[in-house]
Amino acid sequence: MMPTPSATLKAVELLAEGSENQMGFGHLLTVEVGGATTNVYSVSEGMPTRSNIILRGFKEPNVKRTVEGDLGLRYNANSILDTAGERKFMQKLCEEGLNRDLDISERVQYLCKHTSFIPKNDEEFAVDAALARLAVEIAVERHSGHLTELKFPTGIFFIQKGKDLTNVENVIGTGGGIVYEKHPNEILSEALFDPNNPFVLRPKNPKLWIDKNYVFWAMGLLADIVPDTAVSIMKQSLTVV
Repeated sequence: MMPTPSATLKAVELLAEGSENQMGFGHLLTVEVGGATTNVYSVSEGMPTRSNIILRGFKEPNVKRTVEGDLGLRYNANSILDTAGERKFMQKLCEEGLNRDLDISERVQYLCKHTSFIPKNDEEFAVDAALARLAVEIAVERHSGHLTELKFPTGIFFIQKGKDLTNVENVIGTGGGIVYEKHPNEILSEALFDPNNPFVLRPKNPKLWIDKNYVFWAMGLLADIVPDTAVSIMKQSLTVV
């Protein structure tokens, strides 16, 4: 037995490194969106990728996990709204095709109180998708490294704090907040590099995958027992979006 974030971390590490008879995926980032938390896992050295970037502090671990306890689609939906702001929330709703006015605060409070709520119509799916997109964006920004620009007479240099994930080859989405949505690719895309926010070192051009059978958490339990089987089941569950 182990907590879900620990099990998923073990599964992600195994998938990245591979097993005796199964090739690994290499560097990857996994985002797990749930009702109470949004968890981010990266397997990457994350060292500076340019000569004019200087790493500040100690090198972060190759296998890293962050658990954002304030970013859940049910228990902490109000926290997502507070962190992102109502304006940005409405923008995401419009991108989901929902243009009519809603009392967002009231809707979010309802989700916090009814944590087993399952969306049934387009409007309810749009609200959930907007919450999930914001949760992914905020959680991955917190997980990723950041740059600070320094100007000198000899040129521009940058201080890097945290991991540079720009060259990560694969980004995987898991958790009910991604797997069961109508357009999981749009939610997972929020993890990607934003040219309008270039100092956040998120993945630039990865392949996007979904854990369509929602098995990563369970494969962490098998990782130390039958690693070949665990990797095989994870690969079968992955689909490109």
